[in-house]
Amino acid sequence: MKFLDNINQKIARSAKVAVLEVNYENETTFFSLGIYESKKNAVLTKEEFFGEIEIELILLKLKDKNTPIVLCVDGKGILNKKLNFSLEDLDETVAGKVIPNANADDFYYEAISINETSSLVSMMRRSIIDPILEKLKEKGLFVTECHLGPLVIGCIGSVLTKDADTSDLIFRNYKLVISKEGVLEIGAVTQDTKIPETENENGTQKNLLIFAGACSYFSGWSFTHAKTHCPIVNERKTDFTEKKKFSFYATTAVIFFLVTLLINFFVFQHFHNKKQQLESQIGWQENALKSYDELKKNLDEKMTFALGSGILSPDNLAFLSDQLGSTVPTDIKLNRMTVFPLEKKMENGDEHSSFNKQLISVKGQSLSGSGINDWIKRIKQKDFVKEVLLTNYKQDDENAKGFFSLEITLK
Repeated sequence: MKFLDNINQKIARSAKVAVLEVNYENETTFFSLGIYESKKNAVLTKEEFFGEIEIELILLKLKDKNTPIVLCVDGKGILNKKLNFSLEDLDETVAGKVIPNANADDFYYEAISINETSSLVSMMRRSIIDPILEKLKEKGLFVTECHLGPLVIGCIGSVLTKDADTSDLIFRNYKLVISKEGVLEIGAVTQDTKIPETENENGTQKNLLIFAGACSYFSGWSFTHAKTHCPIVNERKTDFTEKKKFSFYATTAVIFFLVTLLINFFVFQHFHNKKQQLESQIGWQENALKSYDELKKNLDEKMTFALGSGILSPDNLAFLSDQLGSTVPTDIKLNRMTVFPLEKKMENGDEHSSFNKQLISVKGQSLSGSGINDWIKRIKQKDFVKEVLLTNYKQDDENAKGFFSLEITLK
């Protein structure tokens, strides 16, 4: 759950923030707006607008309605006080501790810790702030933080104090004592206090409060160093967080389904192409098989005709010569093949000549005796061969060809 909470916090955190400052000066209210973004742990100023007296005019400067707003309220009506209570001990009854018998429901407050036993509190009537919050809500804008008075300046205390432990700062009608951890004291500026020209409203302090509000948002200062009582802001912050979460998870779901569909499409396309290739191969193989069957049928018919006509009978000289010639290795050269050699026989004192239909004589040349032995083995595999005899083999020189004679006895 903690892991999921961290993810949700990162989702709700925007990379851009708008800081709206409301400064009540006597009977006039001035509105200023700063738009900032965070890049590489640095807060960068995008746009700044100062000194409008109508909120509608300043809100026209905010183009992106989905940008979260940090509200900083200062000026007339802010009450600052140091309380001898730790930050953890402060609750909704703070108003009664600052103003005796005050109704806590009539005030908003912001408090920061000075030490373990004391705190600084800035308080203001909600009747002054609520119209601003309602106006922003009507515009569809989300206020996620609300800062009262100069307390938020403490979030940039390390920048203001530089190498010193504490630093005095004159800001408007406040005389602040600031440390690296935050604001330690808030006092009033007396007539004897001289405001340096580089730090008055025409100098570097003009955007100090709204810049500090931006730093508070990006650093999460208000959640770790401050305690704020402003239910409307908490409600709008929750709405903004839920909106961001819904938008993020909805977008993630859409991307997931689109990627899934895209993967399915490529997988389907792959197997569809594979199917077409296989079907093409099957068609080609079926045609080849059909051609093979036709050729086999023609061969069988011709073999039947040949056997019936006696062309392929064992007595056929061409058949025997062809069958034996197909077995001759490349390293053997035939000089002579006699199928059914003519023999002379004596019968009753008379000499007769006849063909020996059981014998084939072969003479040839070979580079080695092993080649002759291999050929003899091939000849013996023929169905019409009964016996093969090597009747003569002569080799004058081991580097020369040997002459041999074979007698093949037929079945």
